[in-house]
Amino acid sequence: MLLQPLHRVLERIQATRQTAMRLGMVRQQEMIGALLWAVENPATGIRIMETAQILARHRITIVG
Repeated sequence: MLLQPLHRVLERIQATRQTAMRLGMVRQQEMIGALLWAVENPATGIRIMETAQILARHRITIVG
């Protein structure tokens, strides 16, 4: 993936670190898992899942 090396560089630059960490990178499998979870657990309003939540949800699915 071409974005991954650029993302790693942006994580190391002080001026872009916070945004790069917040936006993060998720794999296709992690995104599909988050979408599946969202379908199985419908929100009553608006739900926004940050990158950290998607990654945490994927880790829980693998372990549990």
